[in-house]
Amino acid sequence: MRIALSYSTYQNILLSAFIISGGIKTFFIYYNFRYDITLLIIIAIFIDIIVNLRLRTAIRIKKATLLYPLLIACLVFLSLLSLSYSPSPAYKYEKFVLMFIPVLGFIYPVFIKELKLKILYKTILYIVVPICIWFIFFRYLLWYAPPGFLEGFIEKPKFSSLRNSYLVLGYLIGLLMILSVKYARFK
Repeated sequence: MRIALSYSTYQNILLSAFIISGGIKTFFIYYNFRYDITLLIIIAIFIDIIVNLRLRTAIRIKKATLLYPLLIACLVFLSLLSLSYSPSPAYKYEKFVLMFIPVLGFIYPVFIKELKLKILYKTILYIVVPICIWFIFFRYLLWYAPPGFLEGFIEKPKFSSLRNSYLVLGYLIGLLMILSVKYARFK
């Protein structure tokens, strides 16, 4: 059985992976995955953008989306401005580099041939929802399980350091609810 993957579908899968990478990183960190999944996806997106720039002669931005580059420029300006009041010299440069991750997320849809939000919907539904259930289960065990319960199954100190990931997972579930209005089988 051969599966054909179109270039626009590949781009949409890459965008979906980029959007959910922060949420699934929690799962990978807990199970000692050695590589930063977000960084790997960013490298793939960066390569795709370079390939698009080499193959296309011009990128057309519609008049209705002229505000789009202005918002990106404002985001870059804010990241530069934040360098001046950062107390740590080492952290401010790391912060500056990390501010380009959302900028890349804003820029990449311009290079996608056809945006298919149904791929994002299915990615969140089949990948993020199980991770959210895993997270809620482990958080329940962290707070309410009796001492020694499933001690070999969950490492409480290791999971405690990941407990602030609920914000990313909640954001992705909220995005799922918005996309469900259009793509869910049962409204």
